[in-house]
Amino acid sequence: MKILFLFLIVNISVLAQSSKLNVKIINLENRDGDISIGIFNRSENFPKRETGKMGVSIPINKSWVEHTFTNLEKGKYAVAVYHDENKNGELDRSLFGWPTEDYIFSNYAKGSFGPPSFEDASFYLKDSLTIELEFDKK
Repeated sequence: MKILFLFLIVNISVLAQSSKLNVKIINLENRDGDISIGIFNRSENFPKRETGKMGVSIPINKSWVEHTFTNLEKGKYAVAVYHDENKNGELDRSLFGWPTEDYIFSNYAKGSFGPPSFEDASFYLKDSLTIELEFDKK
């Protein structure tokens, strides 16, 4: 009985520390391909895919997509999103290195001659949070 009680207390305290982040991309006019969403909790190499905390790729079936990341630790995060129109798993670029597929970052952060800084795109996740983003209209 004592072991069961201890197990319940530990699980309750772990659940109390976990946070959720819901990311919703709205007003998608082009429904080709997938939306890739990555979340990051460190500034090192932000927003490179291999350095993210986790990510998902979601097929576009409606004018919006959303995903909820669960069991996250409280802290600072940033979100990077791109529209993978041809489903090749990467943000396509022109001969000159400019992205040819839509992309966006949390806080609508913008960089000059590259992605924004982690600090500009970051926010503090405390409990549960929903972020709604929309690609620039061309």
